[in-house]
This record gives sequence, structure tokens and C-alpha cells, in this order.
Amino acid sequence: MSYETFPLAVKSTLDKIAFDLANSASLNYLDIDGVLLEAALVESDQPALGWSLSTLADSPVDPMYYLEFEIGAITAIDPAQYQALDIIGLTRSAFKPGTDIPVFDYSGEVVGTQQLGVIHVTWAGVTPKQFDRAASLRMATVQAHALRF
Repeated sequence: MSYETFPLAVKSTLDKIAFDLANSASLNYLDIDGVLLEAALVESDQPALGWSLSTLADSPVDPMYYLEFEIGAITAIDPAQYQALDIIGLTRSAFKPGTDIPVFDYSGEVVGTQQLGVIHVTWAGVTPKQFDRAASLRMATVQAHALRF
């Protein structure tokens, strides 16, 4: 795994975890970074699990990295935010501080079998509610460090 391709492996690993969490709870899945491709889902009144990678940077230098992402709920009909907080509880269990997540490359048709690194979750917290048209976004921010092997 090279310096140039490690960010792709980190993103694809987090994509897979978020997708699997959504499926396990029978939720729609939304990669907020690709929201233009999924406009119909954003406009749906069905709850969804969404996520977005905010930061991935050498820290202080390769092979060590700092990353931050948001993961949580997109709801349309949830005035008390119970659905949203239930979905956030699901995500918080997967990204609890102290958790180590093996990094594989899930970006191709064939999943890589060699572990390329590890993500170590250092902090997670719920952020204020936001709105996108009629939908409400309630996210947890997750901070982590990664090590490329």
C-alpha cells in the first residue's frame, strides 16, 4: 500500500462499515460525499444512516494519519429526534473510543485480503442538529488516528 492510495483504503473501509451498519438496522444508506448521486434518497421521508469524511491528513508524517468524520442520522419526520438518536447509538457502538479498525481496500470489485493499516478511534461525540431542506441531520463526530503498514 502506497502513500498515494492509503486514503482510498481508509475511505472504502469506513464506507463498508457504515453500509453494513445501515443494512443491519434496515436503514437507507447515504454517503454524504456522493450526495449528488443520491438526491432521491435525501428527499425521502425514510430515515437513513449517512456519513462524510471531513479530514484525513499526515500526522505528523506518513505512515501516521489523523482523520475525522461524521456519521449519523438523516430523518424527515422525527420531531423529538428519537429516531436520530437511536441511529447515533448504533454508530457510537461501532466507533467507541479505544476501538481498533483494520484497514482493507474495499474500493474494487475484488476485496483486498491484506490488511493495509489500522484506524484507532480516539474520540466520538454527538454534534448539534442541522437541516438540509426538509431533512434533519444529527451526526456524531468521530476522531481517530490511522497507521499505514
